[in-house]
Amino acid sequence: MWKRKIRFFEGQTPEQRAHHEKSTRRDDALRANLCTAFEFWRACGRPICKRRQACSHDPQICFDTHWFAMPEEIRWLIRAAAKARCDGLPPDQASRRAVAEVEAMLARQAALRQSLDAARPPDETPHRAPPAPRVRGL
Repeated sequence: MWKRKIRFFEGQTPEQRAHHEKSTRRDDALRANLCTAFEFWRACGRPICKRRQACSHDPQICFDTHWFAMPEEIRWLIRAAAKARCDGLPPDQASRRAVAEVEAMLARQAALRQSLDAARPPDETPHRAPPAPRVRGL
């Protein structure tokens, strides 16, 4: 597995350095497991990740790149399921609760959009920025 180069601070005791390295390695392993569980390796451009069908490079960069590329509704679902599991619910109940929370959030957003559209006068069109100036290269 890929190992991050750990930068230690001056003045750290050997015990602090050991703890710092241990926590960094643990965080990287957790992040790599998340990336593998979400199958980010499918969209990864690194051949080693595709070959191993697992996150095999820097898990921090992989997670930051692919997490924000996921649709917002999927991220809400994952967060809601994680919160439900932390509350002690079994997986099937946590899944049902997460789906219900996401559906409620989507309904709230639709109602808000509808109320904003109703509040806008019918003759008012959304403001559009003027076109950018045309620049020619010489």
